[in-house]
Amino acid sequence: MLSVLSVTTNKTKKTEKYDFLFKMNEDWAVEPLPILSTPIKRPPRRPQPTKLMLAFECDIPAGQCIPDKDLLSVNGWLNPAGELLACAWQQHTKTVNCLGFDTERDAVEFGYIKLSEMVWQLGRHYKRIVLTEAQLTTIYEWHSNNGINDDYFQHQLSNVKE
Repeated sequence: MLSVLSVTTNKTKKTEKYDFLFKMNEDWAVEPLPILSTPIKRPPRRPQPTKLMLAFECDIPAGQCIPDKDLLSVNGWLNPAGELLACAWQQHTKTVNCLGFDTERDAVEFGYIKLSEMVWQLGRHYKRIVLTEAQLTTIYEWHSNNGINDDYFQHQLSNVKE
């Protein structure tokens, strides 16, 4: 029992660090760090197509672009005037060729926005994307007509503006 008392009375580096940590915990006057008090915000989930959208996608012939008045496209191109042109999956290049462009880059530089698997490609692949009012209106209508939450699009939009 005496040996235990002698160990606890002798301050070692280990006990000094231990005491320092408890002193920090008991110090109530220190404000918490803002990084520890803010919750981690997770990015929103990518939108999922509805059954009607999937049925529309299956009816599109390969290599063709169809004007989509009902805004049911899962893949396609949105021109600067706000008209959505649907295409089949992995047929974006053939679609821009039908529109008179040589490459997807030419279409993007002209102001077209690519829709690929329910995600509007707003990244800076070739140039900074500037959305027209007609394009924004069509995108919001696309979300509301299909009952899709626009959180993911808003997240993308906030990343483009930075």
